Amino acid sequence: MEHEFMLNIQFNRALNGPEQNNFWDKIVRCLRQIRAFGGGRQDLFTLCWDIDYSLTALDEHSVKKHIAHFLDKEKEIIKDYSFYKA
Repeated sequence: MEHEFMLNIQFNRALNGPEQNNFWDKIVRCLRQIRAFGGGRQDLFTLCWDIDYSLTALDEHSVKKHIAHFLDKEKEIIKDYSFYKA
């Protein structure tokens, strides 16, 4: 796809079930707000998602800024995050 990039998140610790569900709900809502989609893999300490923003009118920088704004609010559970080419 032409409008995609990867999002990699490292968590501070392993999340319990309710924490995982809560985080997933919030990140999906974050993406829906801008008509983007994500999917990929997650283990106890990392999440690696392909972010597809082909349905949004936003450019890549704006999409990343929107996601970063959300992730910066989750510092209690997120150690670090990065974006890179798919």
